[in-house]
Amino acid sequence: MTDTTRLWIPGKPVPYDRAVTATSRSTGRPIRVHSARYRGWRRTAADVVRIMRRRDTWDRPVSVWIGVEADRIEVHVGPHTPTRPRALRGDLDNYAKAVLDALQQGGLIADDRLVETLTVTFATGRLDT
Repeated sequence: MTDTTRLWIPGKPVPYDRAVTATSRSTGRPIRVHSARYRGWRRTAADVVRIMRRRDTWDRPVSVWIGVEADRIEVHVGPHTPTRPRALRGDLDNYAKAVLDALQQGGLIADDRLVETLTVTFATGRLDT
């Protein structure tokens, strides 16, 4: 399919929060837990996605555009020609987080909260300067 899935997740956006270690009540083993606020938002957002999607699940490489607004998040998902180098196996968002953390720790940016536009891609090309 060559169409694009577009949807809107209503409500105030909640950013990803780092999970903390807690102890499972049933097993006594350590587990990783996100905040209740984040878990609630993610559950609601997933329900909205299930209701709003108008196609089967994408199971091929996709291009995703996310627009974060004060009262909603807009998402566009469409087909993408594969560009991932075979040697790389991680998720693209985790590479982005690692680079932003390094830019902040290295002193190039004061805080990664200052990033207002972020383009991340598995590709061999570079931006023209």
